[in-house]
Amino acid sequence: MSPCREQLKRAERWLARVKKGKKLKRETYEDYLWALFESCWHIKDHLKNDTSLLTKIGKSGSEVELEADRSQALTACGGIANRSKHWSLNPKTIARSGDAKVIGRIMVRLPEGSTSIEYKVNQNGVTQGSAVKIAEDAINDWKEIFSNWGIP
Repeated sequence: MSPCREQLKRAERWLARVKKGKKLKRETYEDYLWALFESCWHIKDHLKNDTSLLTKIGKSGSEVELEADRSQALTACGGIANRSKHWSLNPKTIARSGDAKVIGRIMVRLPEGSTSIEYKVNQNGVTQGSAVKIAEDAINDWKEIFSNWGIP
């Protein structure tokens, strides 16, 4: 299995943890959420830096960047991952991936009297939807890229 395929599997495991994590402490759930976005975005770096694989499939690092930039979900992942790493985004990063962040901690009262926390992704001032859905879309976009490019 290629290193970038291993990274995709890692992101899928983080997604599974996030989906199961509704009963976790808030801080733990948020840690899982950040790790999910970071793992999903780092697939790009794994792919871009695997020069032997890129040569084998006839692609370049710049093509990896362009392909990632075509996906709104992947650019949102990039903005969130870079924000979690650097706290704030520089103008070059904002120009490339937009000013993406997870917003929320929206408390939703459930029928049995407990509460749930919902997280949304905001990109360039517009709420894009559920953080989990954006991450799922990003993972699916990577799967499609891998399939289209014939990545083992």
